[in-house]
Amino acid sequence: MTKWLVRIHGHKFDLQELSDRFNSVEVNVTKDDNDYYYLGSSDFDALLEPEDIRSRAIELLACINGIAKVCSKQYEPVKITKRLFDGDRDVGASFENPYEEDARTLEMLVQVNEEGTREYVVRASGTVRKQASALPPTPGSSQVTHQQYDEAKAWYALASGDRKVEDALYFFHEETTWWTLRKVYEIIEDDFGQPNKMEKHGWADENLIKSFKASANDPRLSGRAAVHAPTARHLQRPWFYDPIPLSEAEDVIRNIIRNWLQWKLKNGSSL
Repeated sequence: MTKWLVRIHGHKFDLQELSDRFNSVEVNVTKDDNDYYYLGSSDFDALLEPEDIRSRAIELLACINGIAKVCSKQYEPVKITKRLFDGDRDVGASFENPYEEDARTLEMLVQVNEEGTREYVVRASGTVRKQASALPPTPGSSQVTHQQYDEAKAWYALASGDRKVEDALYFFHEETTWWTLRKVYEIIEDDFGQPNKMEKHGWADENLIKSFKASANDPRLSGRAAVHAPTARHLQRPWFYDPIPLSEAEDVIRNIIRNWLQWKLKNGSSL
């Protein structure tokens, strides 16, 4: 049976972080002999078209990026690798396109047959091209602890069956802004309860949560990055809580989402 892999790129320590945390059949990150990293999943087995595999890979990568970002403050999300082709000439992997305007940026998928031979499948504008190679896949060297692996596996399983968790991890994996953090918080508050309840469970101080909400919403506190525009209604509204910087807000939401995930594991999840 052939299987699909999707090449990913990012900082080496972030890629290794994913490899350490995710090595199950359901979702895994492995490294080959050339130090390239790949996303794999049993979800790909039932898919035939590269476009479908790509779409599912984007969803899976957002989920595990979100989990890793919750686990580590230093983690930076990784991305699907894009390769540059100028006509029929492969000009290599790149994050940006520094070449001439007609160079095409292609996403890299890999199909591995039963003998371990790989076919590199590149996708651009609905077309598919293949390049055969005989590089046998080898797993990345994992330094994962049982606790790290169990935590990541449990949270991934939770997200697979709970749309609220999936959405919260998706928004958290994105570039950190007041908008993304506010969305994560709204999902958790809707699912769990108000700030006073979060404080009672030891997730965060109630006033700190209210400071986060005020900072996220009010353009007087966070400028153009605020959730709300500087209209008269928002500029005339009094505020009662001290503003906090975005970096502190991210730490607050990271702690809340971690506690929320653990709470859902203990108390059951709902769709």
